[in-house]
Amino acid sequence: MSEDWLEYLRKVASPTDRSRPAYVYPVTDEVTNTRLQQQDPNKHTLEQALFSAMLQDAWRVAIDFGCGTGAHFFLFDGHEHRKNLLIGIDPDCKRVEWARQVAEYRLQFVQSHILCGGIELLEHTPKRLKADVVLCSQVLGHVSENQTRRIIKGFHRILAKNGRCGIAIPIVGAQFKENPQAGDWSGKEDYPHLVHMSKSPSDHDFRCYITIDEFNKAAEQPEPGLLPVRSFIVPNFPNLATIKLPYLLDVPPPTIGQLISPFFRVEKCAIYSIHKDPGSPVFPVGDMFIQLRKK
Repeated sequence: MSEDWLEYLRKVASPTDRSRPAYVYPVTDEVTNTRLQQQDPNKHTLEQALFSAMLQDAWRVAIDFGCGTGAHFFLFDGHEHRKNLLIGIDPDCKRVEWARQVAEYRLQFVQSHILCGGIELLEHTPKRLKADVVLCSQVLGHVSENQTRRIIKGFHRILAKNGRCGIAIPIVGAQFKENPQAGDWSGKEDYPHLVHMSKSPSDHDFRCYITIDEFNKAAEQPEPGLLPVRSFIVPNFPNLATIKLPYLLDVPPPTIGQLISPFFRVEKCAIYSIHKDPGSPVFPVGDMFIQLRKK
């Protein structure tokens, strides 16, 4: 199977394929990592632990969709994965170049092939080529509604029978409505907003509520320094005074759950990060890991 994949991947990585519109992520990793350290320094560690546990089951071909600079590549590497194939996909070609260097110098056992691309690679890969596992970290909260639907369908299409998928998404609880950063948000649906990365998380306008239509436009045409975020609402957000992470939930947020249910069984839902702004109380904004199995 890996040889068939590699033959196909060499074709789609040809120079003629680079004519598609370039995508540039609106915020650098240096900025996002700084903000992350301010709000939750344990986020990456817990997220990687959840993905790593999912990868313990046997697999031969894996896809890291939205791989960025390759921060999660090491999770796929190991002596037992010798000759396995890791396919990294990201729309930002500069990040892809960095990810290729990471793969070259850090991966000892797993083979890798990193592509600059997006949803179209999920939708147009020959049907005979299947992956066993897909990792998707912090992508679905930054793409439009239409792109989210297409990505989930694309995961189902490209996964083999009983294939697994792990996604990480931003979440919010209705209690966040009391925060000045909530703006006109009702607290009854997902919270679409722009994050002004030049500001501090404690600034009242660090997050700015926008309508879902405005979010969709911002996600498809991002502006430098402005990160579009769609935080998926968790109706029964746990008590922040007693929560211990990771915190398991029975079901995913309803919006993402409706998109998932025709294609996947939910195996695990876990809140693994709660954000705190410097000098402010902890409030119900964070991140969730969802583990899925193809129906």
